[in-house]
Amino acid sequence: MKGRLTPLDTLQIAFLSFTKDYFRGCALGDFHLRGRVACCAFGLSILMAAAASAQEGPDLDRIAEIVAESVPSWWSVGNIEIVATSDIGDAVNPRRAVRFEALARNSAPLFAETGQQGPFSIVVPTVAETQDRTLYGVVLADYRAGLWAGSATIENPVGDLGQPRDQFTRPTLVAGSPEGIETLEAMASTEVAGLTAGHRQRLSALEEEHARQISDLRAAQMQAVRDLEVEAAAAVAAVDGERQQALIAREAEYRAELARLTDGLAPTIAEAREAYQAALAEEQETHAHEMDELRANHAAARGALIESQRQEMAEVETQLATELRSLQTQLDTSEEVIALQQELIARLAERQAGAEELLAAFEAARAQRRDFFSRLPTDWRGQVDCRAEDAAVAPYTATITGLEITEVTAEGFSGSFASDSRSFWGDFSMVMAEEGIALPMPMRLSLAIGGGARNFPNRVEMTVTQDGRMFGSAPQQWSVDNRTIEGACQFQIAS
Repeated sequence: MKGRLTPLDTLQIAFLSFTKDYFRGCALGDFHLRGRVACCAFGLSILMAAAASAQEGPDLDRIAEIVAESVPSWWSVGNIEIVATSDIGDAVNPRRAVRFEALARNSAPLFAETGQQGPFSIVVPTVAETQDRTLYGVVLADYRAGLWAGSATIENPVGDLGQPRDQFTRPTLVAGSPEGIETLEAMASTEVAGLTAGHRQRLSALEEEHARQISDLRAAQMQAVRDLEVEAAAAVAAVDGERQQALIAREAEYRAELARLTDGLAPTIAEAREAYQAALAEEQETHAHEMDELRANHAAARGALIESQRQEMAEVETQLATELRSLQTQLDTSEEVIALQQELIARLAERQAGAEELLAAFEAARAQRRDFFSRLPTDWRGQVDCRAEDAAVAPYTATITGLEITEVTAEGFSGSFASDSRSFWGDFSMVMAEEGIALPMPMRLSLAIGGGARNFPNRVEMTVTQDGRMFGSAPQQWSVDNRTIEGACQFQIAS
């Protein structure tokens, strides 16, 4: 309906365009003075007719369109009733305030979202079926360019009553329904299978990575040991080569010195031989010491390398154990989440069943109380006896000859009453003071007294007995000579 022109709106726009051109023609056309006056008078009469149409206010169809724009699209509006209208504008700027009552109907059962689970929205029914609802509100409309336009304020909006299932942006599941329970269980099973497969794949990848790292460390360790052995052998060979060169050089020196001293220098030769033997022993001792140091350094380097590799392997094994524990914790957590989801589904189903049972019990109790009160006699009579604690106020008694029950509810009943002399009359209502239905039953009597009645209380605590009588009392006050006198009024009524 929004933005669409009715045939009446189109006619009014065309009429305004015609009158505008007509006045321009009267002002500029070939008319003498009297003809122009007549032309303008005719045009004014047309404009006054249009203004009178504007003063009539928007019709029911236009009000229905404005109201329909203020409710969700799944509610249809019909059977508009105008309760009251008020002119809040003027002749230049027409404006109307219209109080209305409209009958609205939802096109499908309505639901409200209570949460989300995976790709689904969890919903509960709010309006179980298509039903009529009376809307109360006010339309404020302005007359502009030959059209009544405005907005509606709905005092009991329907926007919070939910929406049809096909209006939700996500797929929906009804909480507690067999379809919802089955779908959630299937989702939980799929999620567990996915988590389990992911955990197993991760464990397999970690085991393969661990085996590769250990193999690489062992290969590196063996290569380092081989490299150390090669370096040690090269160092020993180098020392042996140097030593052999030194021995050869010393022996050549010895032989040369021996040849030079051969001629009768036996003592000198003997001394030289001793010096040679001492130098040879010293060289052998130095060589042995150097070999011991090389062997010790090689053993220390090899031990340090083996210890470093042991530490690296221990760190890798510790990291693997930590990741294994983390994956196991995640698996345990996912199983706990699945158990909580299943428990939530069961509790939602129990809550739905409990709510339905509670509603049925409530309706049964209301029907039982209404049936109880409907079985009471409809005609009663009795008297009211009022007495003060001070003799300044004379006691008085009034007779009730006609107390008639005209309406029965689940909380009590109501009707009208009168006295024998018609000196006072009025309406009454009597409601239960407690929840249980058992005699004697405490109730509260409220009186709306009219006529020339004397001073009676308007709220009385009553009791309905097993023998079909109602009696009770209420405190009462009188004012005499600017002082308050206390007293009470006794009520006795029987069928």
